[in-house]
Amino acid sequence: MIHRGIALTLTVVLNQALAFTSIAPPTSLRSLQLGYKPDPLGVASDLDISSLNGRKSDTSAKIKMPTRSSTPIVNPADDKSANEESIDWFNTWLPLMPVDFLDREKPTPFQLLGMDIVVWNDGKVVEGDSGKPIGFGSKMERPWNSRREEGKWRAFVDHCPHRAAPLSEGRVEDDGTLMCSYHAWRFDGDGEVAVVPQAVTNELDRIKKNPKSSCNSFPTKVKNGLLWVWAASGSDARIKSELTPIVDMSLEGYFDDADESNIVTEPWTFRSVPHGWDYFIENILDPAHLPIAHHGVVSSRYTEPRPFFFNTTTTEISKKGFELQFRMNMEDPNAPKDGKFSTTYDFAAPSQVRMVTKAGEAGAGHIIEFYVSPAAPGVCNFCSRQILVKTKEGKVQFTGRKTRDTQIKALLLFAKLPVFLSHIARNKFLNQDTALCAIQERILHDSGYSTIKGDDEEPDSYAKATLPISADKGVLLFRKWFKRVSGGRVPFKGDTNFPPIEKDSTFDVYNSHTKYCRACSGALENLRKIRVALYSITLVTVIWNPYPVLGTGVFVAIFVASSLLATKLIDSMIRIEVPHGSND
Repeated sequence: MIHRGIALTLTVVLNQALAFTSIAPPTSLRSLQLGYKPDPLGVASDLDISSLNGRKSDTSAKIKMPTRSSTPIVNPADDKSANEESIDWFNTWLPLMPVDFLDREKPTPFQLLGMDIVVWNDGKVVEGDSGKPIGFGSKMERPWNSRREEGKWRAFVDHCPHRAAPLSEGRVEDDGTLMCSYHAWRFDGDGEVAVVPQAVTNELDRIKKNPKSSCNSFPTKVKNGLLWVWAASGSDARIKSELTPIVDMSLEGYFDDADESNIVTEPWTFRSVPHGWDYFIENILDPAHLPIAHHGVVSSRYTEPRPFFFNTTTTEISKKGFELQFRMNMEDPNAPKDGKFSTTYDFAAPSQVRMVTKAGEAGAGHIIEFYVSPAAPGVCNFCSRQILVKTKEGKVQFTGRKTRDTQIKALLLFAKLPVFLSHIARNKFLNQDTALCAIQERILHDSGYSTIKGDDEEPDSYAKATLPISADKGVLLFRKWFKRVSGGRVPFKGDTNFPPIEKDSTFDVYNSHTKYCRACSGALENLRKIRVALYSITLVTVIWNPYPVLGTGVFVAIFVASSLLATKLIDSMIRIEVPHGSND
């Protein structure tokens, strides 16, 4: 799961849709009580990360601290922004979704910090070459050569100010307004009411003057293809968001000589994940789980697990984040030699983690970047992609480590294939440990470590609730940051009750990805049509029997095999179950 943005080989994609043996969930998560454990590493109170390797941190190493500005929300009174070292969740840019996969023809619902929001594009529909707006009207009456302009992505609170119907059930009209499907009130891109069809003479003017008639509109920006949302509304939020930069997404400082000629970038992927933002970040910073949880995909549980050597870390934590570097244990005879392989984890709080692996001395390497935001208690929004940097001569430089090199090969393959295949592969990879993290979070929540707390409650100790070892250094460093900078909690709005979960629901791909993804939902629709066509052709071929028996049999076999392949791909966009007990 560290490498949630990982694409697999085509063979893995075709195999991943096979039905797996179901594993029954525990009778009750609350019955699985996890008692407090001793603290063998002495990190319970204020985690002394530097002691975990039996040596002090290499403070002489150059530590690059990511830069990130923060600044208030709809109701900022309960935030602790007065403390310079406290992160202000509602006055910072948070990643939500790659815009390439959003449908500009309809609104899309999301959650962010416990708030229900709706995302839509205010581009107008115009006639082909003339660019003349066609105005408000039925989409059935559009000119044949009409197109929707680029527009701007907008984010509103997901309820109509009229009578609180969800705007995500509304329509994006051809004049660039968002219509509520209950009474057809329409709103412009700034959230101001534009049309009330039931208003009598002069009533619309009075409605517009009423501040309650406006939608709560959040500032938005698109950077490197990702939609970022500022989770506060109002004039102050607009000013502060303009003054606050989005986290650095460039390669500067990692691969300074990289340019378009020697970079391969795979498409973004995204998912609504049924466990908390903090457990996702923790998982990324945990290299030890990769060969075990993702056995059979990029590594092996029988050959890869080995000690890690963390040789660089920050000694002071700020709300900007931290950097951590690790190598394989150099005493391991199977480990890469001469520093050929090392990975740097760069956490730019609160949403970005970049895993940077430099290969050799030729300026080549590999980056997996993750962008994660808290959606609601027990749910997060996740986006990821891989970037491959070749040598100046355009050659691929491998790292010498099987897991990383498998990812590089997969990136090169899936960069040439349809996006939906890449998304299927990464959803398979993601589902290998989503259930583990989701159930882990619920168990810890019930038995000693909860991140759903009030302002006046003391944060729980992660080290006391678990049994950390030296390989958990990245996890402990993050938990130390979370406790110090955010009080061990995320200040969600609305319902803060921690939701229960059934393990089976963690395998759901359709409701967490496919229905929101324009590429995958389109592929799903087309594959269903193809399957029906293949069934029909098979039936007609059998009845008509246009060829000798052998020839007809060959054609029928081809059509049946093709329909089965279509079915496997369809199933993979709906649900992917990954039982570890039978994953040999």
